Amino acid sequence: MNWIDSHSQVDEGVTFGSCRIIRLLFAVNWVLLASSQQGLPCTRSAAGDRTGMKISTKNTEVLCLSTNPRQCMRQVSGNTLHQVEEFKYLGVVFTSDKRWSEEIDARFGQANAVLREFYRSVVTKREHSDTAKLSVIESVFVPVLTYGHQSWVLKEYHLR
Repeated sequence: MNWIDSHSQVDEGVTFGSCRIIRLLFAVNWVLLASSQQGLPCTRSAAGDRTGMKISTKNTEVLCLSTNPRQCMRQVSGNTLHQVEEFKYLGVVFTSDKRWSEEIDARFGQANAVLREFYRSVVTKREHSDTAKLSVIESVFVPVLTYGHQSWVLKEYHLR
């Protein structure tokens, strides 16, 4: 995947502040980013063709981030890719209208489940020191609660 990525012609990306993000890579998952539909590259990669790898049109989806609903038609090898309203990538749900309430609520729910389990198995045990209990909570509870938080757009009620 690294070789294919380095030989692909993807360079549009999106800009967040002073940072430009072109793609997200994890194992065999490749997320392409563009600020417009025209900015998306040709979905057929010469580098991929040389390695024999093909894009799975059954497992490839298009998500258009916009405050106004719109169609983002893309084709691969003559097959139109399915456009979705939400997409889960590495455990974080992205939605086409940029709603984060469901994702934030899910994080709170997962963190509460962890906290309930810790209460039963760690907090109530007298043989564990307060320092050890706090260390376990900080190393497990906080990451579960804050996973993916860098991409959240928080509203006033989330902060409360």
